Amino acid sequence: MVNRMIYYSRITNKNTLENATKLFKLNKISLKTVIFDEENSYKNKESTYNLMKNKLIKSDKCLTIDTIKSLGKDNREIANELKWIVDNDVKLVVLDISQTKVNGVNAGLFLYEVYKKLADIEIDNVKKAQRIGIDKTLNEKKKYGRPQMEYPINWEELYSKWKQKEISSNEFIKLSGLKKPTFYNMLKKYMIDIGEIGNSDSVRDKEEKALKAAIFFF
Repeated sequence: MVNRMIYYSRITNKNTLENATKLFKLNKISLKTVIFDEENSYKNKESTYNLMKNKLIKSDKCLTIDTIKSLGKDNREIANELKWIVDNDVKLVVLDISQTKVNGVNAGLFLYEVYKKLADIEIDNVKKAQRIGIDKTLNEKKKYGRPQMEYPINWEELYSKWKQKEISSNEFIKLSGLKKPTFYNMLKKYMIDIGEIGNSDSVRDKEEKALKAAIFFF
């Protein structure tokens, strides 16, 4: 087993490179020994980050990073990587967190507990925000999907007269104040709701033809 520390830094822009360089120099670490990772993703097995982890397992399991952000772009990713560090018994030093430099301190476990809690809080906050948004929408009486049909006030009276052949289809449409396509859809829905035509596709297809005939020839 190789007895040496592995130095790693994730570089996302010019500022992170400058900050990382300063931290490593400040701690008297040669930049030649540092793995500067500029890859956007490290989920690929062949990514620089995962190759570093494999190398870490085969070494003395000592990892030094410039900042905790080198482990992930958000608290959830950081927590997941810290869990891997804890599970694999890796000694972790974070240069901009002075407490991790103290000998005998289990920095990985401590930081994992902190960032797992932060990640859980973020998830809870997102869920609460979503709930607030949904409640607000409901309070404003906004509905998802198509708006439900609202029958005219005189609909039942007109429908009864139409069924009794007291008024024609054209009179029904005119008195309801609806356009013909809207009238047809509303009449079809109403007749399904009250059970005058079937609700299954096969029955509905046949009865819709009869309904259309009733509207145009009644």
